[in-house]
Amino acid sequence: MLSRSALFSVILAFLVLLAGCSDDATAPEPPPEVDTRGDIVSVTEIGTFAPADIQALVAADPDFQLPPGMPLLDSVTAYRFVYETVMPLPNGTKAEAIQASGALLVPLNDTPKRVLTLRPGTESKRDLVASVHPANSNEGLVGICLAAGGGSVVCLPDYPGFGVSEVDHPY
Repeated sequence: MLSRSALFSVILAFLVLLAGCSDDATAPEPPPEVDTRGDIVSVTEIGTFAPADIQALVAADPDFQLPPGMPLLDSVTAYRFVYETVMPLPNGTKAEAIQASGALLVPLNDTPKRVLTLRPGTESKRDLVASVHPANSNEGLVGICLAAGGGSVVCLPDYPGFGVSEVDHPY
């Protein structure tokens, strides 16, 4: 015969197991485990832009103007990075592993002051993003100017469906 404390322990364990069971058939499946999420696949140098090059890019775009008094002091090296991530599928119950890309703009000075992230606006062409070339987009050109003028490291991630990503963007 079980002692009173042993019987209490058995009943408590049974209740805990029973509480963990559910007959809810509508619960979504958890996303698959992806061991590579966040892993860097590659980093490629796109190019280095001297202040004179940046000024020429700005001058070539009649719709783009630097804020008054913004200096372009530093050269900037642009890198394309490709990494593993997960994209939820439209039904919201599963996720799929994909490769995504972005650009990193690094000022060539001794001490960058901060890291900024710029997000792209609505775009319809997959190659008009900073990871293809920083001057391809307004965000890329803004990022180059911020890196050159303020000493900031600027990160410009692409949305799924742009850059190297081969999925359709989920507009």
